[in-house]
Amino acid sequence: MKQNGISAKHILMRWEVSRALPYLLLWLCLCTGALAQTTKTEADGASSFSATHVLGFSGARPNTPGSLAVLGGSLRFEDKKQGITLLPTVSIEAILLSQQDKQVGGVPMTLGKAAVPFGGGRVVSLFSHKKYDDIAVIYRDDNGGVHGAIFELPLGKGTQLRNELVSHGARIGPQAGPATGSVVPEVSNASN
Repeated sequence: MKQNGISAKHILMRWEVSRALPYLLLWLCLCTGALAQTTKTEADGASSFSATHVLGFSGARPNTPGSLAVLGGSLRFEDKKQGITLLPTVSIEAILLSQQDKQVGGVPMTLGKAAVPFGGGRVVSLFSHKKYDDIAVIYRDDNGGVHGAIFELPLGKGTQLRNELVSHGARIGPQAGPATGSVVPEVSNASN
């Protein structure tokens, strides 16, 4: 079974390697591209958060999952269907942060709690809740109109996003202006 010092096994191995080589090169090119994208995002210094747009962001549908990031002086919300929506951070006038507790599991979890005997459904309720951070952003558009948007983030990510927004020029709350000198009506004493 030997021909000129090369066995059939070696010929088969060379043939397998020659078939796999194009796939290996394609995989290598894709990995290099993915690494380049990762280092570009890290070079920008931005971190992306998985978020759900609850309500109010122009150009995004309500209850849409996506990613939220602060890039180049803009708050960027990206979802798969609508694309990218940008908001300049300098137009943000207030950032409100709160926590929300949601029950997860839907109808199957509710039926399961009802089926557990001797009040055991209450114990199941203790473990069927998930906490989220809600962040509300109040901003002005180009015409001076006031708008608001609400986003739902994983627990603990709301504070990180707020800090990034503030570091890029957003304000946390309304700024106190100069004293306006309110006029107080005089009360005359009728006894004089």
